[in-house]
Amino acid sequence: MVRVCPRHGNGRGGMKALLTDTGYLIALYGPGDDYRRVEKARESFRIVFEQLQNVLVLTWPVLYETLNTKLSKRMDVVERIENEWRKLRARNQLLFIDDQPFREISLSEWQNEIRRSGHYRPLSLVDRVLRNVILSSSLCPTSRTFAARGISRSSLARS
Repeated sequence: MVRVCPRHGNGRGGMKALLTDTGYLIALYGPGDDYRRVEKARESFRIVFEQLQNVLVLTWPVLYETLNTKLSKRMDVVERIENEWRKLRARNQLLFIDDQPFREISLSEWQNEIRRSGHYRPLSLVDRVLRNVILSSSLCPTSRTFAARGISRSSLARS
């Protein structure tokens, strides 16, 4: 899980928007081969989102990778996701980001990056989208959705 930005000012640490990648959601909802990793992910989720000022931010590509056919066959997991996300939505703690503005640039960067030589590990297309969401100028205070949650371009750039 990656902290996108803190909002300062209320003296209690302020709200944090948390942009997550596929790995965290798989640890949280996946098959659970590593019991300690699963428990750590679930405990962190509980602790972070008990605090009503924190918001879980998800991109659609991350959801596509996570909510795959294998996971969709496990009704216990599907029900847990539905229940947890219903609670987050009711408390205005769940935000889905439309990846449309980031698709073309992310694909272009990915295509250029995979051609690099040497000992270089390119980012996946999903990671490129996440990176561009974080760096995007569209996430500035003029965006009412994000501004209402205290997300600014300057705070994204520092993360």
